[in-house]
Amino acid sequence: GTATELTGDGGHRVDQLMVYPGATCPVQADDYRQNHMVVAGGRAILTIDGTRHELKTGASIFIPCLSAVTVENPGKRSLTLIYTQVGITDTESDNR
Repeated sequence: GTATELTGDGGHRVDQLMVYPGATCPVQADDYRQNHMVVAGGRAILTIDGTRHELKTGASIFIPCLSAVTVENPGKRSLTLIYTQVGITDTESDNR
């Protein structure tokens, strides 16, 4: 998939994530920021610290700091997610 930064400053960052059909990808755990993910299109299976969550278009989920996250696209079309991060900046993790 792909990740595109939409906006951000020292206190927040907003990315658009695209996950290809049938693909699974890890989302980097963040030590400094709280995260929120919204399914903008498609279906997603998010595994957060071992707990599986099935989400459809329009659904959202909170991801606490230090959580291990995997995103899976079980569908036949690309999955689009909006991923917001709020909190202090860790420039090393922002330069992924």
